[in-house]
Amino acid sequence: MKKLLLVLAILFAFPVNASEISDGAIVKTDVSPDIYIVKYSGGKVYKRLVLNPKVFESYQHLKWENVIVISQDYIDSFSTSDLVKVDGANDIYQLVPNGDMGDKHLITDTSGYDLNSVYIINDTDFNNYALAESIAETEEPEQEPTITQPSTEETVTPIETTPEPQPTPSSAEDTRKAFGNNLISQINTKVAEIDEKIAFIDYRLFRLLEEKIEVENHGGTAEWYASSKREADSARAVLEEDKTLFSDASSEITAYMDRGTRIDDWVKQFLNSYGINY
Repeated sequence: MKKLLLVLAILFAFPVNASEISDGAIVKTDVSPDIYIVKYSGGKVYKRLVLNPKVFESYQHLKWENVIVISQDYIDSFSTSDLVKVDGANDIYQLVPNGDMGDKHLITDTSGYDLNSVYIINDTDFNNYALAESIAETEEPEQEPTITQPSTEETVTPIETTPEPQPTPSSAEDTRKAFGNNLISQINTKVAEIDEKIAFIDYRLFRLLEEKIEVENHGGTAEWYASSKREADSARAVLEEDKTLFSDASSEITAYMDRGTRIDDWVKQFLNSYGINY
């Protein structure tokens, strides 16, 4: 996903002079995919990392074409902020990004923190970070020092190797796929019901044809027309009901396909970068 951020930023970003950076600007360098939001507060300039494209696009005022390219030295002069709170909430969290994902820690005691650096974020941004232990809960109590006698025997300490963690696809993409599969399943169920009704209507029309032939052979054409009109009215009512069903399903499919078309390439590139065929 960072590769995607780099590609999008290269396509839309434009270089400017340092004096053109204003509060709320979105900036990056020409050598990194990372995009930051600039904030002026308390006489300082802060920057905060935008975690991934989904977070970027969740802010309607952020546009790819407005990304500004600045020098590495200039972006390094901004203080990095990792403190946020959700719009309308009071709790302050410390964010720990890790690639396209990250953790958030609730700060139970804000004393000693630079509260001017706190950014207001939306729910999408907040929910892209997994909830971890609060800052106070992670502090370990001090332990009394222990004195041990040195050993005269030579020991060999084996080298411990920790396997490199393998990145996993974003749970947000899994949610999108699950939603799509569920929608398709519902539509298939409705189509099966409609096919069953159409088959019934076909059967009734066939029976009407048989009855017409039988009535014509024995007279009484008017009675047959009256009977066929009742059957036709019944079939028309069934089809009108199914027309509404198809209209609702069509609207859902259109909305789903619009979303899928917009982010399908992102998902494909993201999964392929981890060797997952999509």
